[in-house]
Amino acid sequence: MLMYKNGAVQKVAAEALAKVDPNWRKSEAARAAIPTFMAALKEQALKEQDSAMLEGAAEALGEIGDKRAIEPLVAALPHKYEKVQEAILKALAKIDPNWGKSEAAWAAVPVLVAVLKDKESSVRQAAAQALGRIGDEHAIEPLVMVLNDHHYTTQVYHTTHGEGVYYTTYGGREEHLAVKTNRAAAEALAKIDPNWRKSEAAQAAVLVLLSALKDEQESLRQATIWALGQIGDTRATNPLIEALKDKQWKVREIAAEALGGCPRIREEAL
Repeated sequence: MLMYKNGAVQKVAAEALAKVDPNWRKSEAARAAIPTFMAALKEQALKEQDSAMLEGAAEALGEIGDKRAIEPLVAALPHKYEKVQEAILKALAKIDPNWGKSEAAWAAVPVLVAVLKDKESSVRQAAAQALGRIGDEHAIEPLVMVLNDHHYTTQVYHTTHGEGVYYTTYGGREEHLAVKTNRAAAEALAKIDPNWRKSEAAQAAVLVLLSALKDEQESLRQATIWALGQIGDTRATNPLIEALKDKQWKVREIAAEALGGCPRIREEAL
């Protein structure tokens, strides 16, 4: 019943179990059910279909609280539906508030890195956020590639969502989904290593990003300028000043923020 698709039924089942036995989470029956819940979690995550079943499995594992569930929960975290992501994060917090530093979470890093190229922006964002939480330095280069891989990102938006411009909100303002994905990657990098901008991967990305500044697609120019502002390499100073003349106001706005937000670039611009 805990894995029933209806959330209300799951809640009733958990309440009923609590009445029968307040310690049901520690019972042999609950522990015996863990492999079933874990198998369901992996199966539904691969199918990406039954989000309600996936939520149910995550919530059940969170209620039981066995640390064996951390690795499959972390591996399933990059899901396209935010409700599933929220259910998994709640479950992980119940099992271990410091789950990001556990060996089980570290074991899931290869899975998270692999999905950084997923076609869904929400999946890439969730993977980046989880990697930031875990803090494995092996994720630095793949996360920098998220900042760098805009040709792939733009192609995905146009093939999966059709022609058009796709925005979300951040700080009360509109923000393109490509920039939002970059933001998640940059925040994760800062958590892993505050000096990630000096890494070889970040320095190598600058030239590729600079070459994309003249691209005809506005979304790519926005994401590229934002990424250059985050890296803060002075090689981007003059190109960013030139971007202030872009025909699109949103591109000009992001260029101005990039120039003003990085001390090294700001000093050279002045």
